[in-house]
Amino acid sequence: MYFPYLRGRQYELLALRELIENDRLSDNIIPIIEPVKITSTLLSTIKTFINNNKKMIIIRN
Repeated sequence: MYFPYLRGRQYELLALRELIENDRLSDNIIPIIEPVKITSTLLSTIKTFINNNKKMIIIRN
């Protein structure tokens, strides 16, 4: 298992979403996201993960 730690910046989220949409993200990779703030890009990325039955971890502070 690999757990990349991301700060939830726009381009990181867009890259994750594109990987999911193109079925390029392995099930062995579970990203850990600590969002700086709640944005529409974050919400759409979460929806993409849910719709494709992929796992992700979101840190709340």
